[in-house]
Amino acid sequence: ELRAGDRSTPYSMVVASSQGDLKANEIALTAWCGDDLGAQTGDEVTLSFFVPDRGQRLATRRSRFRVKEIVPMDSPLVDREMMPPYPGLSDAESCSEWDAGIPIALDRIRARDETYWERYRGTPKAVIGLATGQRLWSNRFGNLTAVRFADSEAESRVREAVGNAGARSLGL
Repeated sequence: ELRAGDRSTPYSMVVASSQGDLKANEIALTAWCGDDLGAQTGDEVTLSFFVPDRGQRLATRRSRFRVKEIVPMDSPLVDREMMPPYPGLSDAESCSEWDAGIPIALDRIRARDETYWERYRGTPKAVIGLATGQRLWSNRFGNLTAVRFADSEAESRVREAVGNAGARSLGL
């Protein structure tokens, strides 16, 4: 959840990125989210999120941020492809179909959220700095969910290097 004062936006994708020069206590909100929260640059926003706890349990954590900027929905900071494929979530046609293995209170989902999902799917509603995201979300599974490349040439070089390293590790 993202919360500003008495307004909240439930079940929102938030990404950590090295783009945008965000300090540890700063967050960039999309125009949609800023409007939904009634938030403006300089306002305080609280982010509530799940983290893995003991066994298969989830714990809820909170962190406060200052809104550095409100970015348009077509900003390079956010796009639909930033949400990795997540069974039961990314393939759902509506919020009411979510089956992501986390507690979801469907009664918190508003018509506005369904409209967002129809139009933008899992497009992030906010961005925090990469170091902050790694500090908040690192767990036994690692500290990154995905890696994005600035251009296809860089991606090809990394894919080739990783592929070659993988083949060597298998003795091929």
